[in-house]
Amino acid sequence: YWNGTNNIEIPYWVQSYNSTNAIVWIKANLTSGNNFVYLYYNNPNANSISNSSSVFFFYDNFENFTGWTNYSSGAVIQSDFSYEGNHSLEKIDNNDPNGGYKNMTKVGRDIILEGEIFRNTTSSGGKADRVGLINGSGDGYGFYFGHSSTPKLGIDVRSSYSGSSSTKSVTADPKGNWYHFKLEILSNGTINSYYNYSGGSDVYSKDNTSYSSFDKVYVFGGHDYWVDNLMVRKYVSHEPIYSIGNVEKLPQSDKLYWKVSLLNQYDNPRVGYFDYAIYHNNTIYSSQNAVHSNGMSGNITFNQSSVGYWEIRLYWTDISLLNFTKFEVVR
Repeated sequence: YWNGTNNIEIPYWVQSYNSTNAIVWIKANLTSGNNFVYLYYNNPNANSISNSSSVFFFYDNFENFTGWTNYSSGAVIQSDFSYEGNHSLEKIDNNDPNGGYKNMTKVGRDIILEGEIFRNTTSSGGKADRVGLINGSGDGYGFYFGHSSTPKLGIDVRSSYSGSSSTKSVTADPKGNWYHFKLEILSNGTINSYYNYSGGSDVYSKDNTSYSSFDKVYVFGGHDYWVDNLMVRKYVSHEPIYSIGNVEKLPQSDKLYWKVSLLNQYDNPRVGYFDYAIYHNNTIYSSQNAVHSNGMSGNITFNQSSVGYWEIRLYWTDISLLNFTKFEVVR
């Protein structure tokens, strides 16, 4: 992914994909107005740099179940039942505040915690799903959904791990279905709790300014229920609106060339010698020593018929060039 507005490569995370659809997250500093992001694809030899930790403050899809600590008499375990992929987290054993938590990078307010939750229709434990953020003292906020005869959506405020919930009644209970939840903790003091699934959606809000620092994600509440694709990301007041532009096919050629110049600190040409080596998919393809630059730009051109990752590496061979000299390379 490439930011066409600022001309920089941007971090991304491929959450899932199949033959027709994909869910991809990117992290970019967008400006007001139109921004352009370019997606390059369909190169089988390209190396993926998809990385959830470079996009989110916290992300866990539970495919590799590490870092979770059971709290009090509760437990969280890896399950083969999942919303996506092969695994999720299952909350078992005893009711709130029993459960588990995982450490994360410390964050402040203006953040979003969201993910997917499934509550079994035959679960016999406490009826509330309670997922949120706390600090090292067990203070923080959480999402709350109660699967009682009258379903309730709400917000937890926790002190020393113990939670106090404020709620409102909702009409649709997602029990027996995966549903999406979202908790927004804003710097203006507002906290918003959302849930959404095919049968309904709603939001509950309250104001609380007691806590402003969080370094743990928790899964408490009743049992049994499952959590998947759990993430913490930055809040923005207006989610970007996007449109997909035209597909442009990059030109194909049987030749590659680089224009190489030796420049001084004022970007003026210099005279000297350098070596170069050309690599294809990190394997050396060709090289040449003591290439002379007479102060003019010159092309390095060679025939090639293999797709993949091509790279040129340049080396100093003239000691007089070490001071105030740089390469300018144009593909």
